[in-house]
Amino acid sequence: MDENNLTILLQQGDRNAYKQLFIKYYSPLCEYASQYISDDDSEELVQELMLFLWETRENLVIETSLKSYLFISTKHRC
Repeated sequence: MDENNLTILLQQGDRNAYKQLFIKYYSPLCEYASQYISDDDSEELVQELMLFLWETRENLVIETSLKSYLFISTKHRC
């Protein structure tokens, strides 16, 4: 599934799309965050980001690609 469809389905509350997003990006985001903070903190931070995405999915505005949004959000949260 491409990022555009994944984003649209996520905004519509599709749990399978959310699961795919989580599986695809969780590990890379944790690795990225661990460049700035400890490994344990990076996992918690990424879990919080993923929860935030689900809770705010209906109002989610992504002006870049989903991947860019996730990595930029992770860096800002660090």
